[in-house]
Amino acid sequence: MRRLCFLKDTYANVPLQGKIFYMLASVGTLFSVFNGLFSLSLGLPFITTIVSLITAFGCLVSLFIAYKIENYLSVAYVVFHILILFTLPFLWITNSGSKGPTGYFYIFILILISIIIDRPKIPFLIALMIITLAILIYIEATYPEYILPYKNPMSQILDTAVSAFLVGITSLGILLRLMKEYKLRIDELNGMHTKLYKLSITDELTGISNRRFVMNELENQLAIQENSNICIIMLDIDNFKTINDSFGHQIGDEVIKGTSQILTKLVRNIDLVGRIGGEEFLIILKATELENAIARAESMRKRIEDHTWSLPSVKVTISGGVYHSTQRETIDEILEKVDQLLYEAKTKGKNLIVW
Repeated sequence: MRRLCFLKDTYANVPLQGKIFYMLASVGTLFSVFNGLFSLSLGLPFITTIVSLITAFGCLVSLFIAYKIENYLSVAYVVFHILILFTLPFLWITNSGSKGPTGYFYIFILILISIIIDRPKIPFLIALMIITLAILIYIEATYPEYILPYKNPMSQILDTAVSAFLVGITSLGILLRLMKEYKLRIDELNGMHTKLYKLSITDELTGISNRRFVMNELENQLAIQENSNICIIMLDIDNFKTINDSFGHQIGDEVIKGTSQILTKLVRNIDLVGRIGGEEFLIILKATELENAIARAESMRKRIEDHTWSLPSVKVTISGGVYHSTQRETIDEILEKVDQLLYEAKTKGKNLIVW
C-alpha cells in the first residue's frame, strides 16, 4: 500500500507526458492480458498468447523501473523500440498481416510517440516504424506463406473488432485526459494572470490600489464622465518621518496600513482609495458633489485623529485637499490643483482639510 501511495505521488508530480506514460503502462498490462486470453479463445497460435503475457509483464517492469529511476522518458524510449522492432512485427506475422488488427496498433503507437517522447527523438522513432512496416509489407507481398492466417473469418472479424474497440477506448481515455489537463493548465494560467494583475495594481504594504492603478482609473473616469461630479481627495500623514524615526519602522508601517484601512472603510464600493506615495493617499469619489466630498474628508481626518494605535503615545493626524473639477481638465492639471490644496493645509498648521 505504501508503494502504491509513492507511485500515486510520482504520477501527480510528473508532466502530462509522464501521466500518459504511467496510465498506458497500467492499462497496457490489462490490455495485454486480455488480448492474450482472447487470442487463446479464438484459437490463434499459442505463441500469440505467450507474447501478450510477456508484453503485460514488460508493462509492469517498465512501470516499476520508471518509478524507481524517476525517469519515464528513458524507459518510454526503450519500450517504443521494443514495440516497433519486436512486438508489432510479431503481431503482424501471427495476426494475418495487413488483414489483421496490427495496423490499428501502429497508428496508436504513432500517436503515443508524438505525445510522450521529446521532439528531437520523434523523427528517428517514426523512421524506424516506417522501415519495419515497409519490410513487413514486403514480406507479406513476396512471401505470403510466412504470414499466419486466422482459422476462420469469424475469428478474424472478432479479433479485429475487439482490437479496434480497445484501441479506440484507450485513445478516448487519452483524449479525455489531455482535455482535462489542458483545462487545468488554462485555469492555472488564468489564476496566475489574475494574481499577477492584482499584484501589479496593488500596493504591497497596505493591500489597496497602487499609484499606477489609481492614475489609470482617474484618467478613465475623466474620459468617461468628462470631469462631471468627480471629487479628488489627496491626503498626507502629518509628521510621518518623525513618527518613523521616534517609534521605528514597524510602527510606521502600522500607521500606513491602519490609515489605509480607515480610509477604505469610509468610502463607498464605487469609490477608490489608493496609496500614491510613502505616506500619501489619493481618493476618487465618483458621482459626488463638493460638499459631500468635504464632509467625507473631514470624517476621515477626525477618525484617524481619534484612532488608538498599538502604542498609545503615538498620535497620528492627516492633512488633505479636496478638489472638484467643473471644467474639462487633464489629469496633470487636476493633480497639480489638489496637491496645492494639500500644501495649503500643511502650511496652515496641518490636521486640516482644505478645498
